[in-house]
Amino acid sequence: MKKKILKGLNKVLLVSLIVYLLLSGSIPINTFSATKEDEHITIDISYGYGNIAKGGRYLPIHVFYKNFEDENFSGKVSIEFNEADNRKYAYEYDVNLEGKDSVLSDYYIKISNKVDNIVVVLKDEQQEEIIKKVVSLNMAANQSKIMLGLLSDSQGRLNYFNNVAINFGLLSLNTVNLSAGSFPKSSSGLEQLDIIIISDFRIRDLSNEQSRALMDWVKQGGVLMIGTGTRADDTIGRYAPELLEDIYETPSIRTVNFLLNNEIKSVDLDSTYINLHGGNVIVSDDEFPLITSVNKQKGIIAVAGFDFCDLNQFAIENTQFARYIISNILGNERIEAFSNQSETLDDTFQNIEPILNSSEIKKLPPMTIYTLVFIAYILLIGPILFIYLRDCGLAIYYRKIVVLISLLLLAMIIIYNGRTRFSTTFYNYVTVYEAGDSDVSETTYVNLRNPYNKPYNVVIDSNYSIVPIIRNKTNIDERRALEKNTSVNIDNAELIKDISIKNVGAFSSNIWKMDKTIENLNNEGFSGDINFFDGNLSVEITNNYKHKVKNTTLLLYGKIAMLGDFDAGETKTIESCEFLNIPLTNFDITAKLITGMEEVSTINQNGSVNGMDTEQYMQRLNVSNFLSFYMMENSNGYTADARIIAFSDTALSSPIFYSDTMEGSGLTLLTSVIPVNSIADGVVYRQSLLKMPLILSGDYSYIDNALKSNQATVLEYFLGDDINIGEVKFEQISEVFSNPQYSDRLKTFNGNIALYNFKTGNFDYVSKNEFSLLELLTYLSDNNTMRVRYSNIENGDLETALPMISVLGVEK
Repeated sequence: MKKKILKGLNKVLLVSLIVYLLLSGSIPINTFSATKEDEHITIDISYGYGNIAKGGRYLPIHVFYKNFEDENFSGKVSIEFNEADNRKYAYEYDVNLEGKDSVLSDYYIKISNKVDNIVVVLKDEQQEEIIKKVVSLNMAANQSKIMLGLLSDSQGRLNYFNNVAINFGLLSLNTVNLSAGSFPKSSSGLEQLDIIIISDFRIRDLSNEQSRALMDWVKQGGVLMIGTGTRADDTIGRYAPELLEDIYETPSIRTVNFLLNNEIKSVDLDSTYINLHGGNVIVSDDEFPLITSVNKQKGIIAVAGFDFCDLNQFAIENTQFARYIISNILGNERIEAFSNQSETLDDTFQNIEPILNSSEIKKLPPMTIYTLVFIAYILLIGPILFIYLRDCGLAIYYRKIVVLISLLLLAMIIIYNGRTRFSTTFYNYVTVYEAGDSDVSETTYVNLRNPYNKPYNVVIDSNYSIVPIIRNKTNIDERRALEKNTSVNIDNAELIKDISIKNVGAFSSNIWKMDKTIENLNNEGFSGDINFFDGNLSVEITNNYKHKVKNTTLLLYGKIAMLGDFDAGETKTIESCEFLNIPLTNFDITAKLITGMEEVSTINQNGSVNGMDTEQYMQRLNVSNFLSFYMMENSNGYTADARIIAFSDTALSSPIFYSDTMEGSGLTLLTSVIPVNSIADGVVYRQSLLKMPLILSGDYSYIDNALKSNQATVLEYFLGDDINIGEVKFEQISEVFSNPQYSDRLKTFNGNIALYNFKTGNFDYVSKNEFSLLELLTYLSDNNTMRVRYSNIENGDLETALPMISVLGVEK
């Protein structure tokens, strides 16, 4: 009996020992366990919103510090991880704790989909490691989640958006509660969110920094949904001057009808008529717009004429309502992008590296001079020297003199080549400088390189947010354990950021994206008036910069107008401005037309192209490539406003890096947004693509306005129910793009167009581009929709750029 008791006690002791070892940390049992813990200071770590991480974005890392000592603590925290390029990155921040104090700090780190773990290390002033924790991000499990932030005084009444299935259950909504007190002051803190809903909330409770962060987040691709209703003044008032076409009416109760699964569902709501500038009516009740959206660069702002909180009970009773709202606002292409985000490769590095690598044009060797020198050398040591020495009876010294001349010429070449060599760290940059009425946003891509295989560091202003642009590797080795030596270290101090780069080869590319937004204290940018009506474009544009700008171009949706160069402070008035209808499927050709690169072909034997030397040719080519990259990055469907772009004739006003020895060169693109007037004598001119067409058959891309396959496609265009339509036009792509030299890069639609006849139920082929109201009667539905079939598309892998449909009508 005693033996059995002893055996039982031994088993209990053994189990207790195992449990103790697990709990003591020798075998980690969760992702936040410490591999080394100081008894006087502790840290607890969480990330994102509810420990959900999505790659390719900034990830908030929340670190809670607790100091149990009476003495103050000063040190650094380092957040480390291996990236897809197999480099180790470390972001360091100062940590200062008072005695017996606890602090919660938020750090924003840009990570790719390939980062599985991060390591958080706390160090003291002597850089001695105190605490080290490994955190597993488990990103693969979060790719199907659409993160939706709720900013409301009644967040519980918006919970009907949580766990809603989208796209046949492949995606689901995951709601996150936001508040004015903890709302981020930088767009970096919002990047984990895909959608933000603001309803039943006073938006002016956000500070100017928070409001700016929200708008920056939208421009970078976020979807902002704003509810109005009885609190319309609170929710949209701050953005009313920028967003609204006219003042909204006082909200009143009306019966609103939603079409859910082909069944009309009615509800009484406090609602108001919202008319957004350049808005696209997404959901309507007859002629009353319920939800209207407008594109803001890469993102969307959708404004509802009602308060989303007021639909709480209705949404509970009609479970498909939340899915219906979100699906309509996002659209098919954006939903498809969400579904494929884990498979989508970020090709920014591959697109921007060639532009940055060709920026150091002044370092190009003058091939003509080298050719003449070598020809002269061969003639000198050949017949000239030999004949001269022979005639002077000194032929015995020929070999020695040849060696001497060769050494002298080598010394001359080395000295002359000094201008083509790099002696220290150098950089190339391209900057987009967007000036608005109140703010200036600066986005810079910079490539850091060193001519020697040794570590180096650079220092920048702390106002920049800076992230590495990671090289895409489709065949990446198995993830390696974090190495002891850091490849890239970013030390974030109060006033500066110090970037140290180790273990990289000579001339190896290190590309970074740097962003900052400041007040427009100097009133920089472009301003003026733009009138575009029925194919007639007149402009009055002023260059408010204190220097000359080149290649000034007006960008309208699907159109460009080249305005030439502007001197400092110059104003140009052009009554009949020529413009081109451009395809949205290939911006490279458009950029070359703007910069004149389509006029040149290949470099001649003398090193020139159409009178340009090699340096001029490379400069123009680089400007063209950067412009193409910019237009591609900012393509996101219809926009009502115009954008003025131009290239600066001078360098940045202040250096990017705090260094007197670094060499740098690059390009600066200046841009401003200007509203467009498209109304004359009460007649409205606008694009039908203001609203995304309904795809009845085929494969169509709304962002590119193009057919994605070679099959016949039927689209239903909504022409607007707020005007009496007088004329419809098919605006064909300009003739210049039909040039055979573009056949391998561009395909424009040259097939048959047929309109659906609502009277006969058949499609009628048309051979003209303009239709009067009388000719349209049988082709317009009662809701002012028009069905168009595109057929006989040429074979090939390229997308087919379609014409754009414009509408003329009188406001009702």
